[in-house]
Amino acid sequence: MIERVKHTISKYDLIEKGDKIVVGVSGGHDSMTLLYVLENLKKEMEFTIYAVHINHGIRGIEADGDEQYVKDICKKLNIPFYSHKANMDEYAKKHKLTSEEAGRHIRYSFFRKVIKEIDGNKIAVAHNKNDQAETLLMRFMRGTGVDGLRGMEYKNGNIVRPLLDVSRDDIEKYCDDNNIVPRIDKTNFETIYGRNKVRLELIPYIQKEFNSAIIDTLFRTSNIMKDDSDFLIEYTQKAYEELLQNESKSSISLNIERFDCLHKSIKTRVIRLAIEKLCGNLKGLEKKHINDITNLIKSKKTGKKINLVNNIVVGISYDKLILGINEKKSDIGYNYKLNIGGVTYIEKINSSIKSTVQSSDDIN
Repeated sequence: MIERVKHTISKYDLIEKGDKIVVGVSGGHDSMTLLYVLENLKKEMEFTIYAVHINHGIRGIEADGDEQYVKDICKKLNIPFYSHKANMDEYAKKHKLTSEEAGRHIRYSFFRKVIKEIDGNKIAVAHNKNDQAETLLMRFMRGTGVDGLRGMEYKNGNIVRPLLDVSRDDIEKYCDDNNIVPRIDKTNFETIYGRNKVRLELIPYIQKEFNSAIIDTLFRTSNIMKDDSDFLIEYTQKAYEELLQNESKSSISLNIERFDCLHKSIKTRVIRLAIEKLCGNLKGLEKKHINDITNLIKSKKTGKKINLVNNIVVGISYDKLILGINEKKSDIGYNYKLNIGGVTYIEKINSSIKSTVQSSDDIN
């Protein structure tokens, strides 16, 4: 196990000499394995680890027991320990999120708080091969493309996943072989969350009825999709640079004639890339918005514009497709009594409003 994880770390440049790493530790099999493996490697690879535990506040005394367990293990191993208690369900309700989304927000928010406090630079989480398979199935069922089917990354910004090549069976064996007795979260065996349903019902059904090696199959698929996605991302960047006529913080201009020569798939990717550069993300952007832009381009009507989500405005000016951000204008309210049947002058805006009274019969 340790050598396999060391190989993954080296292959994907997950950890470097001098790194100060926050390790998410729930107390379960996965995170305890991650904690012990990194503890075994830290001296050889010259990095430092800090354990962080989140008490989601939904399992009462059992959750408190998990927190105390991790704290005691860290004290035994002489690993700095940080914990945070929050009510995941209340957070979800307040921010209109699913419980899973709320838990993720809470975790990573506290991880980054600790990173700032210790002047750290990495977050290590215990996602494994089975988690990757579950992620692919969930994304496929929601609807996704090649980029979504690449699954979770070994390294995503400052988040690293050293156990991503390791199966859950191997993790449990490692715990047994090393006398590690993790805490068991009983909610992991309840089909109250989407991921649990995939883990407890869908995958076992597929294993029984269709493919006993579905975990490995999906894991291979994620690697294939990653290679294809990397190629498409690189190709799209080159295409974007060839089309680019002007780029600023609030506006991007692309050559329409060259755009028309692209494959449909690359057209979509170029549009998404341009919007991501403008907004910093693709939140709220849907397929219908992309279709609206491509239909606008087909019209080739100079001066025509469409408004999309997040104050994005897209228009055509001769040979250019222009994507921009509308500046938000603050609403200014005025309270004036209108002179019905006459003229009302509004000094604030130096304008007048003329009103007349008409019979409803005269209005078509």
